[in-house]
Amino acid sequence: MDFAGLKGRVLSSSYMPNEEHKDFEFMIYCLKKIFMRYQENGVVRLDYDTKFITVNSIKIMNSDIKKELEKRILVIDGAMGTMIQQYKLEEKDYRGKRFQNGRRI
Repeated sequence: MDFAGLKGRVLSSSYMPNEEHKDFEFMIYCLKKIFMRYQENGVVRLDYDTKFITVNSIKIMNSDIKKELEKRILVIDGAMGTMIQQYKLEEKDYRGKRFQNGRRI
């Protein structure tokens, strides 16, 4: 993927700042530096490893993610959030036992 393709991919994510954001130009500058550092012959390679996640596989997924984080940078796409929304979870579901009594900020 050349720089124009990478920039387009980054900007297609809904959570990225748009051109009016005060840090937009700095973000593009940083993206260009990252691209220049890792490019080979004017392109970078983005490897995708897509996994289907079920509620029963979350413990396995967490250990897999920890192992992979030790080896490389991971980008977790926001589409998973859309899938999770179908379960109509409430705040207590996200908190779990560990954070059930934590104060709200």
